[in-house]
Amino acid sequence: MACRFVDAVQTVVSRMSDPLEPIVISFGRMIAGEAGNVLAGEAQLWGTMRTYNKELQRRALAAIE
Repeated sequence: MACRFVDAVQTVVSRMSDPLEPIVISFGRMIAGEAGNVLAGEAQLWGTMRTYNKELQRRALAAIE
């Protein structure tokens, strides 16, 4: 589920972004359990969003929520 969320966020970026107004959302850390054969009950993600346009940032955050 966490991987699906990251994929969905990247779709938001590609659909919302204008090539002249760049936006980058990246995830650098994900923790989702410790066993290879058990589905984790929860996941934690850490990431950043970078853009020069505050309105684009606001819209992206709203779309992600």
